[in-house]
Amino acid sequence: MNKTLTALCLFGTMLAVQPPATADGRQEVPAIGQQQLAALQWQPLNPPVTETLVLDDAGPRLDTGLGEGPVAAFTLPADRGTLELTLHSLVNEHNQVFAPNVLVLDEQLRPAAFYPADAFPFASGRLLLDNRLAGSIRLTPMPGQQRIHILVFTRSEDLARHTMMPHPAKVHAQAIGNQPPAIPDVRVSHQPQGKLQLKVAAEQKQGAVVIGPQPLAATAASPAAAPQPETEAYFTQAIRAAAGQGDIDKALRLMEEAERLGIDAARRTFVEAVK
Repeated sequence: MNKTLTALCLFGTMLAVQPPATADGRQEVPAIGQQQLAALQWQPLNPPVTETLVLDDAGPRLDTGLGEGPVAAFTLPADRGTLELTLHSLVNEHNQVFAPNVLVLDEQLRPAAFYPADAFPFASGRLLLDNRLAGSIRLTPMPGQQRIHILVFTRSEDLARHTMMPHPAKVHAQAIGNQPPAIPDVRVSHQPQGKLQLKVAAEQKQGAVVIGPQPLAATAASPAAAPQPETEAYFTQAIRAAAGQGDIDKALRLMEEAERLGIDAARRTFVEAVK
């Protein structure tokens, strides 16, 4: 289950005199120089958006002596109200995962909020979701800014740790209502590289981390975003593939999931596929 982190309000005057706090109030923000931050290639994202980010030696990296290695660095517009970021770090086939830390910076690259790896607990795979470390963050940029910055990285202390994952046989037994077998869980090692799935939605609500100098008045919620073309294409292909393999139950579950996401053509695709 995703963990949503809220309830931290930071003002511009505070940023000048004290380090940003973590979600639980601890002051443990890694020291990263302004020159290093400014030298990064920040990828602009325009919500609503869903991105897959591969962290490897070909991408941007930080060399701060903390052992982070590859990073994800992107900017978000500051004029869309509250932004909700959902971050998944996927467990690979070798039972390895990138343990994400998220540092939020304002337009001037001043740290505003920090979320360590503990803010992204393990979540078991289900339906279309893989085993992953997952969490959600809600941010409210203040008026007068054009953009905010989001930096995702891992630290040497995270690489020295690991995550325990329920054995697949246990998960399957629980899913069908059986007693889970008495077998050990699986050790997932933390790696400096990995694959992230990021979803950013914009809404006009309060209750988020406030980035900037002034409070933001609540306004009406924005309408739900239409499904992305690639999402619709994925479900269309997956429904047809499941039906073609004779797995009608799976095809039906995919259709229902697609309809919940607003893909109106999913039912027609299902009917055509099972004829």
